[in-house]
Amino acid sequence: MVSLSGLPAVREHWAAPGEPILWMLPYRRTTYEMKGRKGDGRPADGLGTKIVKGAGLLALAATAPSDGGSGDGPQPPPAVIAWADRPQCLAAALADLPGESRDRGFWVATPGRFAFLAPPPEPPVRRSLLKQVTGFAQDVVAAFKPEPPFAPGRPIPTVPLTPVLECPWTDGGDIVRKMRRRTVKEPVYRRILLPDGSGFDYYRDAKKSLLPAELTSRLHRIA
Repeated sequence: MVSLSGLPAVREHWAAPGEPILWMLPYRRTTYEMKGRKGDGRPADGLGTKIVKGAGLLALAATAPSDGGSGDGPQPPPAVIAWADRPQCLAAALADLPGESRDRGFWVATPGRFAFLAPPPEPPVRRSLLKQVTGFAQDVVAAFKPEPPFAPGRPIPTVPLTPVLECPWTDGGDIVRKMRRRTVKEPVYRRILLPDGSGFDYYRDAKKSLLPAELTSRLHRIA
């Protein structure tokens, strides 16, 4: 059965009646900038481990041939950055989401709430050989007799999105970040401030993604 996700699912399963949806974005890989964590969210190494790794890297650099650089162009900056001055915080709780449901979820903001909404995990498909053959035959028949995904006059079902975590938030506006690695010059991010002092920065790339501000105007037009 075909079901709608995105804005229709958010309105039906989570938003209060009349509650404006300021913006929503599908899940994207999150980079961590948190004390005590690596960029991928894992615990940071202790001092001893850092010294050993540093010595190994220096030895490798001393023996490696110089090729004048790889010649690669600037890399895109991180799409989402979770930041804080400690490893355990609201931003970490939102960024540490595991599993398939996370990859099909959405960041959503209303005037009073910031949340990550996720669908239930898809159940594993276990079918006998006979059912697999039968299902294949049915798919072949359906290919020659296609039916519309939505029956006329019937409501279209939506994916049941539920909040993994939600909290109040404050709009931190647009900020310019300076990246340590080679990336686009001075990427602009939209900052989300959470009650405990942690937060998220969302990359505003008009060419490759819907920006929060642009998405806001689109949502208001169709709301």
